[in-house]
Amino acid sequence: NTDSDGTVTVTDAGSKWINSNSVYVGSYGTGALTISGGGVVEVNAGTGPLFIASKASSTGTVNIGAASGDTAVAAGTIEADAVFFGSGTGSLVFNHTGTAYDFSPDIFGAGAVKLLAGTTRFTRDLTGHTGTMAVDGGTLAIHSGDTLSLGGDYTQSASGILSIGVADDTTFGKLAVTGTATLPSNAKIDINVADADFNFTATSMANAISAGTLVSDGTFAVSDNSLLFNFGAVKNGDAVDLTIAAATDALASTTSQGKTAAAGAAVAIDNIISDDPTGEIAGAFVGLTTNK
Repeated sequence: NTDSDGTVTVTDAGSKWINSNSVYVGSYGTGALTISGGGVVEVNAGTGPLFIASKASSTGTVNIGAASGDTAVAAGTIEADAVFFGSGTGSLVFNHTGTAYDFSPDIFGAGAVKLLAGTTRFTRDLTGHTGTMAVDGGTLAIHSGDTLSLGGDYTQSASGILSIGVADDTTFGKLAVTGTATLPSNAKIDINVADADFNFTATSMANAISAGTLVSDGTFAVSDNSLLFNFGAVKNGDAVDLTIAAATDALASTTSQGKTAAAGAAVAIDNIISDDPTGEIAGAFVGLTTNK
């Protein structure tokens, strides 16, 4: 009812709440559901809906891991076909310690999705989510070849990270925002190359981020795990393109090892790689994973 306040916590491996129909978290009043530590909420054998803040008077919050403001803990799992935000004030909070957590239900409605800690990947349809996804301390992961399409808005704070998977010159993750995407100065983008030894021939990857309106000052802090290439990012209207350039690290590697006698050779190697980043000599250095 309107003045009610209910809380359910499902935590630790082996803990499972099985519901044969649907689950409402905040129907008329206030509700909170926390799933952590490997706990599971199963809605109609994984085919049913979970409703958050169903009515206008309600407030509903689902926490994966810990609640906002609490220390992140291991995540739990929702086994449902879809999550529906109603006309109340609804939030879906990811505050967990996982490094590769997949969230599989579709998401619909205008509630708030908050990534506060941990790495979260959405594997289903979010085009019907017309609210805001906020990456604020957590990491949003989009695997190579996947496009995460958001029906609403996207915001990323200075502590949030967008992780984009890259497989080859043309296969990479994309974030497509129907509404407004707001990025901070030096927005953090982490490029996860599936094969760190891959020898790129492309110099850019267009529309890694696209939006109806992109709010950004055009500065980015891009990290990557590529051994031979450095990735960057540039604002291109209401989109962000990734850039790819040869990483000429031989001189820095020899200097860090104190091998001053090798400096001349290192400079020559760097120049060769810079001039021909896909050539035979450059390829010989791709598999070298340490400075030594």
